[in-house]
Amino acid sequence: MSMVHELDGRTATTCRTCTRDRRSRTIARRTFPRPRNGEPSRESSVDGETWLLHVCFDRHRCTPTSQALVAIYSDSALALARRCHRHREPLEDLEQVALEGLLRSLQRFDPSKRVPFLGYATPFIVGSLKRHFRDTGWAVRTPRWVHERSPAYQRATSELTQELGRRVVESLVGVEAS
Repeated sequence: MSMVHELDGRTATTCRTCTRDRRSRTIARRTFPRPRNGEPSRESSVDGETWLLHVCFDRHRCTPTSQALVAIYSDSALALARRCHRHREPLEDLEQVALEGLLRSLQRFDPSKRVPFLGYATPFIVGSLKRHFRDTGWAVRTPRWVHERSPAYQRATSELTQELGRRVVESLVGVEAS
């Protein structure tokens, strides 16, 4: 028998191996996040069934369990994408990057650390979104000294290319330009 999760009209099913695995249930009970002494309970949002899915996925790496976890956490990832949305970048691209970050964080998550998944995944997803912005070349202000030295480097590159008859290495350009 497999577990079925109803989430906002979507259905996610875990595999039979995970649901029959007594060892996973024991590990889930043992590693379930508990509040530390004197700290407020930030782990109250962790559900026992969801934690069991994390433990099962960590042990078996099965696709149905992964899909169930993505169905559970996709709303959080999409909310992070909407929060980072600006007019220059399509929202669909950011949602895709956020879901990729969610999958990557699921694969790297270790339930034995007793950390709530969203506490681990949120910085991971935000980092993926920031990396996307950096890689797509958003407007970056370069320092003045870069602008001032650029013509000298271009001139040195063209002179060395003509002199050597091949493409030049950056270290040669740096020596020639200074």
